Amino acid sequence: MPIVFRLLAALMVLLPFPAAGQSARVVFYNTENFYDTVPSPTGQDADFTPRGKYRWDGERYQLKTEGIARTLAFSGGGQFPAVMGLAEVESEFVIQGLTDSPFLAGGGYSFVCSAQAGRTDRCVAFVYGRDFVLSHWQRVECGAGLRPLLHVCGELHGTRMHFVVCHLPSQFNRNRMRTEAARAIGSLIDSVRTTEPDARIVVMGDMNMTPSDKIMKRLAAGAGFNNPFGDLSRRGAGTLVYNNRWLLYDQILYGGALSVAECGIVRPGFLLRADGAPLRTYAGGEYLGGCSDHLPVYITFSFLK
Repeated sequence: MPIVFRLLAALMVLLPFPAAGQSARVVFYNTENFYDTVPSPTGQDADFTPRGKYRWDGERYQLKTEGIARTLAFSGGGQFPAVMGLAEVESEFVIQGLTDSPFLAGGGYSFVCSAQAGRTDRCVAFVYGRDFVLSHWQRVECGAGLRPLLHVCGELHGTRMHFVVCHLPSQFNRNRMRTEAARAIGSLIDSVRTTEPDARIVVMGDMNMTPSDKIMKRLAAGAGFNNPFGDLSRRGAGTLVYNNRWLLYDQILYGGALSVAECGIVRPGFLLRADGAPLRTYAGGEYLGGCSDHLPVYITFSFLK
């Protein structure tokens, strides 16, 4: 690991977690094709192997791991994030590599993910620190051709919370598929509220649509959720660039007795190209050495009585 990374990581180990009763930060990050280097039996990851199309070797994998871990640590704003959602991670192995990284090792993180035996499609994950006590979690299927949701329940600072991590179908898919995925989220929320009418729920993910999209508006309205990223999107902010236009696809919504004091997009210089767009790992088949085509998002919230 380069010496500047080691120094930064050492500083992160000393950062404290928020004390009980204080605010907590939630971070979501689409890590874009975060694969390990081991070929899978199905061959779905063939391009991301040492002999594959992208020459995805140990050195490149380690550099991406360190970059993502550094980004997540930075996203805490001076403290380790309380919980984090991740998208496009291949396996538990790559998540373990993040939590073991010197940037995050001091946080004492654990995780669950939606990976399934026999499947190597990129999954979503929920990473939680010491202040979160896991009660239970489940993988929620959304339908044929749709990525499953990850539903996690536990206590954060002693208060019961539900988290949903998702990655909705891309714009290359029909609108119907995003509608179906959004309905699955709504159904999950309804199910939780059947037994916990006042449940505190956070939904985070790569929605592959902006807050102003009709599907997103319908989801938020139907669940009685707040989407704090609407204002940022209306002002032209975004988490990825497509056709020279910023789009805010990565969002965190919330419902129940929560008060969000801050929300934002994480954009340190080391994540960006010279023109300000996210620095990807690959573009047009060329290795660039960046982390992702997305930028992370976060909210900082406290509990209302």
